[in-house]
Amino acid sequence: MKYNLLVLFIVLITATFSFSQTTYFIKYKDDVSNEEIALKVADQKFSDQIANRLISLPQFNLNFLAKGLAREEEFISKIVKVTFDKEISEADFASLLANDPQIEYFQKSNTYKIDNTPNDSLVNQQWGLIKVQAFDAWNITTGADTVLLAIIDTGMDYEHPDLVNKIYYNSGEMGMTQPGDPCWTGVPEDKRFNNCDDDGNGFIDDYMGWDFVDRVGFPFDSLGGDYLDWDNDPIDENGHGTFIAGIAGAETNNITGVAGAAPNIKLLNLRAFDPGGFGEEDDVAAAILYAIQAGAKVINMSFGDNSFSLVLRDVIRYAYSQNVVMAAS
Repeated sequence: MKYNLLVLFIVLITATFSFSQTTYFIKYKDDVSNEEIALKVADQKFSDQIANRLISLPQFNLNFLAKGLAREEEFISKIVKVTFDKEISEADFASLLANDPQIEYFQKSNTYKIDNTPNDSLVNQQWGLIKVQAFDAWNITTGADTVLLAIIDTGMDYEHPDLVNKIYYNSGEMGMTQPGDPCWTGVPEDKRFNNCDDDGNGFIDDYMGWDFVDRVGFPFDSLGGDYLDWDNDPIDENGHGTFIAGIAGAETNNITGVAGAAPNIKLLNLRAFDPGGFGEEDDVAAAILYAIQAGAKVINMSFGDNSFSLVLRDVIRYAYSQNVVMAAS
């Protein structure tokens, strides 16, 4: 019994520590060069004012937005992420930056929540297709596989019979998995990847999308799901993303499941939400940037929050400047 209580105490302490982290974003003004920002990250010093701080500053990590994915993009290259290992109030953080002439704004990180899957009794009859007059639209077009729709959500069940032929596969990452390949590391032959960044986009083996979820502390059970690190397996552990993908592009005429509104398009699977349906702001931002680089023409975002985000505003403005259509709930 004493041993069990000790384990429970350790778990509770670990849980408290995990949730005590605080994340802020800082955007520097346009006259601050990217080289200066890179030096700040290298030196782990987000402001020259912190040397004169009046409060005790917790340990922190300073990094680029979306782990550097935004470094070369004009609208958002000035944004960095500061993660403190303890709680620090906005008032205290503001006092650190109050006199820094290089900073345009700072913002505490938001956590988003996917919108609930409809429980309407007619959902299986797909009243939505009738509502949007999809059957009439199909007389003109059912979409084309050259149209790439990025779905930022909880991932997709990419083995679902209605989706298995709809998933976008990155041909640049379909590397050889045979002995003698430069990246050969003993990967099973039935796999599509080779532990190498074949297309040089900074993502190793992103052959069918990407999992951007790297939430620390949720859930606490280490067997609770895939949620700790970025990786190339955007499997859906919630169901919401699979549902959304089916509404958009489920295969038709296969005597299975439902029909998608645009059944001939391709779906880019981007996981930014954990098994509970929660997603961090910078993971969403990273997914948007990845979608743009992958050539997505449309980005679907079925999630939201009551808090306005300057960071996501800037990322969305950048996506708009790249002629990407965005749909959000």
